[in-house]
Amino acid sequence: MSAPFLTERPPDSPGPSKRRRPRWLRVLGVVVACSVLASGVGLLVLFGYGNHVASTYPSPMDVKRTSLELPSIVYMADGTELARYFVKNRVWVPLDSVSQHVVDALIATEDHRYFEHGGIDYRRLVSAAFKTARGERQGASTIVMQLVRNLYPEVRELGDLQRKAHELALAQHIDRSYSKESLLELYLNTVFFGQRAYGIEAAARTYFSVPASQLDVAQSALLIAMLKGPSLYHPIERPELATRRRNLVLDRMLTHGYISEAEAKQFQRTGLGLNLAGEMRSPSPAPYFAEHVRTWAEDWARTNGYDLHKDGLRIYTTLDPDIQQAAEKAVDAQMAGLQAVVDYEWSRSGTRRLGEETSDYLRRPTNGRRLAYFWKQHPDVLADHIRRADAYREALVQGEGAEAAINRLLETPSFIDALCETLGTLQAGLVSIDPRTGHIKAWVGGRDFDSDRYDKVALARRQPGSTFKPFAYAAAIDAGYSSYDVLRDSVQTYTAGREDHWVPTNSTGISSDELVSLRTALAQSKNTVTAQVVQRVGPSQIARYARRLGVESPLRPVLSIGLGTSEVTLLELTNAYTSIAAQGVHREPVFVTKITDRTGRVLETFGSDPERALSHRTSSILVDMLRGVIDDGTGRRVKWQFGLDRFDLAGKTGTTQNNADGWFMLMHPDLVTGVWLGFNDQRLRFRSNWWGQGGHNALLVAGDYYQALHTAGHLNPTRTFGEPGLEVIPTKPAAHSTTLPDSTLSPNSTIPTDPSISTTPQPSTP
Repeated sequence: MSAPFLTERPPDSPGPSKRRRPRWLRVLGVVVACSVLASGVGLLVLFGYGNHVASTYPSPMDVKRTSLELPSIVYMADGTELARYFVKNRVWVPLDSVSQHVVDALIATEDHRYFEHGGIDYRRLVSAAFKTARGERQGASTIVMQLVRNLYPEVRELGDLQRKAHELALAQHIDRSYSKESLLELYLNTVFFGQRAYGIEAAARTYFSVPASQLDVAQSALLIAMLKGPSLYHPIERPELATRRRNLVLDRMLTHGYISEAEAKQFQRTGLGLNLAGEMRSPSPAPYFAEHVRTWAEDWARTNGYDLHKDGLRIYTTLDPDIQQAAEKAVDAQMAGLQAVVDYEWSRSGTRRLGEETSDYLRRPTNGRRLAYFWKQHPDVLADHIRRADAYREALVQGEGAEAAINRLLETPSFIDALCETLGTLQAGLVSIDPRTGHIKAWVGGRDFDSDRYDKVALARRQPGSTFKPFAYAAAIDAGYSSYDVLRDSVQTYTAGREDHWVPTNSTGISSDELVSLRTALAQSKNTVTAQVVQRVGPSQIARYARRLGVESPLRPVLSIGLGTSEVTLLELTNAYTSIAAQGVHREPVFVTKITDRTGRVLETFGSDPERALSHRTSSILVDMLRGVIDDGTGRRVKWQFGLDRFDLAGKTGTTQNNADGWFMLMHPDLVTGVWLGFNDQRLRFRSNWWGQGGHNALLVAGDYYQALHTAGHLNPTRTFGEPGLEVIPTKPAAHSTTLPDSTLSPNSTIPTDPSISTTPQPSTP
């Protein structure tokens, strides 16, 4: 039986004709050909469109250089980082400074065919389209497409179709234009990790306190896990979700062969291992100084058209890290002992002094509420601070009466204990300046920046006490007085007008009624003699000298100005002493040397123009008088206690009324330092007059500090004041020195005397 579709061909018929393909196959061929042609045309169109779109955007490298928000970084004198100011905390690092575990985790999780495609993973794109059609969700973005969103935020503002078209076009264009490694570096430096951390380096330091190069597998997996949603998978706020997401990343790394199964299980069992001691807190070795620089730099940036927190400025300062560290250690060590003194003195009703060393008090720790006896004696002070507390204000908002709120808080032990602890903490400030350049080398603005950000160096104004006296003696020397002229150490009453009476006495309450030289009067801090100097030279003249040397705070030209009754900052007072040490040459303190932009281009350099404030002769005489303070005056303890006998040192102690403030100014030819200590509330103070003196409290900090600098080789014991080429001032009285009549400094008839001020001698007080 023959097949129905097979027939024999007749003998005369022509040869067999070609068999035609089925219609469906011909149609498929046409479709494929058209598809290929369309794909080719599409690729050409996409290529051209990509080039067109890319031409309307800056290149990724231009974005990196100019548009990305970068923190401004502050450097110390040796080039180490001091601080950074930012809205977006970002530190740019090259790819070879990033742990390979980070790159492996990123590729395994976000784009495992990264090195195979050209910026667009078409397989993933088609798969995502089919799944979307079925109601499922699958991302199709590659690392390069995500990078486009990071670099060009304006793309996100376009409509859906246009946004996607621009995103695809730009992804293909930049993948073709840059190496895969370059794009990975761009990506890892631009992604956001929460906590204001932008880029892998900032994230590594924020969450683990290590550089990105040292991240291990588990740390890398956690950071890459956070890219899915920094808020959703935040390891601090949502540790369980963060752990789950991290373990998923580890599974992806296992799937794609970056880690073994044993490693995956090991790391999935570990905790998150956060170490937030770095960027999350105040990491700066000199936080008060860094804050001072920030305030100044914000003004500079605003004036010059920059944004300090976004433009990636580089600020180079004068701070010496070794000297700063020595200062911090000295403050910490000595303030612990002095705090023990205060705590003991105010822990009981008795006033017995345990000794003249802080170690005597450290061996007798006190229990209970800090400064308990002070609060018992001064309940009004405690009540004042309760009224300033948030808990008190909240009570008033809730409708509680003022008196009832105070009484309730007084009976709340946790609240009162915390308040008394804060108020009773003895504070300190220290600043050091190089007299040869005006460069600030150390700056300690307080004991704990996190709990008390009020800077005791540049912001706090306090009465300087006897540390102000050298300005009066400088004016006297220029008026023709000798440091060996003498005045009587006796109590006198000064009257300005009809009712203003002032009776200055010495800190000991005793005056000798003997004639003493001006040099001795300054060394032993005789208030009675200094008052006579002020009365003869004139308060306004002394204020002018203080200004010339560096004091900028308002000064009241009254008779008591010479005893330091006008408030000043520690910085300006130390700067004035620096002018004296620099042979009378004044320089504004320098704390920034230059600022560059993010590319390293120098924008401005900074220095200080020298101006003569005192003559060589006057400054040399004044330095010699201040040597007397250290050699045989109120500051002599600093040499014998701290092993500084070989050093040429000068300085001055200072104490204010009721022992509220202790000061010590210490001068070396290479470094001038000012130290202040006291309480934030000036009503608190040392209880005993002995410990309340600057020569017994602030001196300890300066002495410990200079001893450490000497041990580390930062102070030269052979350097002397006045070298080279200055007139040498003798340390012994000249042969022609004369004894002058009472209330008279010298026979110079040009000495000004304020006619509105009369002087009435009084008998000495015992």
